[in-house]
Amino acid sequence: MPAVYIRHCQRFFVKGKGDVLRYASCSTVTWCLIGSGFQLIAFNRKLHFYNGEDNQSNDVGVGDEIAIVDTEKEREQAFNRANSGVIHSNRIKWKSLNPKDDHIAIKTDARKLSHEQFDKMPERKFAVRDLDIGGAAKVSKMKDAGKVLGKISEINVDKMSERNVELFDEMAARSIEAWNLKISRLAQSGRIDDARTVFDKMPERNVVSWNSIIAGYGQNGRLEDACLLFGEMPERNAISWNGMIAGYVQNGKVEEGYELFETMPERNVVSWTTMIAGLVQNGRLEDARQLFDRMPQKHVRSWNALISGYSQYEQSGEAVEFFKEMLQSGMMPNSFTFPSVLRASTTLEAVDLGKQIHACILKRGIESDVFVGSALVTMYSKCGIIEHALQVMDKMPEPDLALWNAMIAGFVQNGRMEEAREYFCILAQPNVVSWTAMIAGFAQNGHGEEALIYLIEMLKTAVKANESTLTSVLRACTSLAALEQGRQVHAHIYKTTFENNIFVNNALITMYGKCGSIEDAEQVFTIMPERDVISWNAIIAGYAQHGHAKEALQLFEQLLQAGTKPNEITFVGVLSACSHAGLVDRGRNYFDSMVQNHCLKAGPEHYACMVDLLGRAGHLDEAENLINKMPLKPDAVIWSSLLSASKIHVNVELGKRAAEHLFELEPGNESTYVLLSSIYSAAAMWDDARYVRIMMKEKGIRKTPGCSWMDVNNRVHVFVTGDRSHPESEKIYEKLNELAKQMEEAGYKPETSFVVQDVAEDEKDSILY
Repeated sequence: MPAVYIRHCQRFFVKGKGDVLRYASCSTVTWCLIGSGFQLIAFNRKLHFYNGEDNQSNDVGVGDEIAIVDTEKEREQAFNRANSGVIHSNRIKWKSLNPKDDHIAIKTDARKLSHEQFDKMPERKFAVRDLDIGGAAKVSKMKDAGKVLGKISEINVDKMSERNVELFDEMAARSIEAWNLKISRLAQSGRIDDARTVFDKMPERNVVSWNSIIAGYGQNGRLEDACLLFGEMPERNAISWNGMIAGYVQNGKVEEGYELFETMPERNVVSWTTMIAGLVQNGRLEDARQLFDRMPQKHVRSWNALISGYSQYEQSGEAVEFFKEMLQSGMMPNSFTFPSVLRASTTLEAVDLGKQIHACILKRGIESDVFVGSALVTMYSKCGIIEHALQVMDKMPEPDLALWNAMIAGFVQNGRMEEAREYFCILAQPNVVSWTAMIAGFAQNGHGEEALIYLIEMLKTAVKANESTLTSVLRACTSLAALEQGRQVHAHIYKTTFENNIFVNNALITMYGKCGSIEDAEQVFTIMPERDVISWNAIIAGYAQHGHAKEALQLFEQLLQAGTKPNEITFVGVLSACSHAGLVDRGRNYFDSMVQNHCLKAGPEHYACMVDLLGRAGHLDEAENLINKMPLKPDAVIWSSLLSASKIHVNVELGKRAAEHLFELEPGNESTYVLLSSIYSAAAMWDDARYVRIMMKEKGIRKTPGCSWMDVNNRVHVFVTGDRSHPESEKIYEKLNELAKQMEEAGYKPETSFVVQDVAEDEKDSILY
């Protein structure tokens, strides 16, 4: 169908009957103002006509130029030019305009002018009347539309919008098209029972009537009703079959849709593409590929469906190979192809491939497409080449908000928060994606306080948080150990629709568990309407961190009974619980069952837990043997666990071996030197302990003082070892001395072997307190 392209990709479709409309120019200007709502009504000061069938483009000549209007005065001038014949209406040959784009950017107040132009028209054909009715309805001026209705005796309803369905009952004459349109609009707005009532009242029906109500049932999840009507249809066309198949696919009944597809007498491109897309959405990529191979005539949308499916289901290599097949077949990719294949190259971390795809985009001349541009920015950002992403952004003629958000997210992913902030501040009206990118960025980069500030600022605007916003800000509360702020966020969640959202609840459990309130974590977990493995992992880890091994292991057994499949993170929590409780035998059993019964691969974190479990219990030889037999190279965490166990049991030789490995892996890590020095001190090897401290001094390594903090009345109080800068320090130390005396009276004796200084016993006691 031919189409008129107007700037910002707003499209108006034309029915080319060859009928000359005397005041077409006037009605065109009227429609552009009251229908699309854009003040910018022409591209390069010309209208462009595009024929989708023969790919021919024709521009209206200089005499048909339509001015760009920005102000009320310019709008009046445009109408005056139209009336005075400056725009040559006799050269524009079409019968009616059919607007298809509902995206209204800037509403104008040109309704008054448009009605004046309508009243001045000496000859009012249906096309012009429909434009004025549709325009009045589209800008929510139903009374104005009603006035127009009163001025004409007959209506062509091809261009009726959703709102002027309400005028249906006032129509003097109702064609079958009017009935069909009302059915379609009611179904689209979810009023399917009202649509059925209209269908039953129709004096006569055609195949479009049946197709409309059947499609409506499918869109509203009423497949049984759709099937009954489909069986009653007096005649069916390809659209009828495609509508039923689409209904099955949209409602997740792909198998039923496939069975119907196989019984179709004739299939068109839409039939094949709908079925392939349905299989892809359900993850049945193999079946989708087999169906694609059977397809007699491939379409670009069929190729796109499979490429998107491979990319979405993490089969990025297949997505790239299939894209290559597409090019070899001679099929030209479009703006929907490239984002999917760019996502695949990003997942593969194949930046060279991404650059080749970028070159292909440039050859196709679609680099200015905002969807393609966003995909390129995302690809370069995730591959760490932020400068290339900036170049793509800078070359976009009119970047939209999605592209700005992609650029902000790119800065965030690369830790360049100041630049992200600068780009964010440029936005006139940031949306929830913009805010969430900033909040997530601050949370991920250790700026939790900034994340909370941005959340507060966002809530002051009309923008509402989504699940990503809430999970990001909860992550910020977790990193700050800000329990009170986390509770405030939780209170806000109760006021939203995300109270039962599984992702938000998982973040709440993690936050409460890590902020010291395992009771609140348990409460959230208990009332969750649905749980996934992440929910179980969060609560198990929370109990393990708080030393409640019994509860953690009981929850693990409940997880298995519920039929949830544990993953690698689950067993980290389970083994950690065993380690804290000294459950060596159970820990061994869980470690073995992870590999043998659950077919999971043990990673460095699992070996670290086992070494910690065995080391705490004094099984140092077994712990070292486990490390030596590992199928992968031990990391610093594993050797640190062994070094800590060596300190607990004062095993000097084992401690030295563990420290040597750590000196190679992390030569600047202060804790290795401190632990080794402590081992020497505990063994009264003062010269060796002194030598380690000299090594630290020579290498410029300093021990970070012990630090703790607490939140009291929304104020964070920080405490550092030996520090007396707090305004209440005198009272604090007075209380500490009081507690020390109470501990002594209760029978507590400090472990002085951990003091690294060679001093008297009473001084060691003082240092420990």
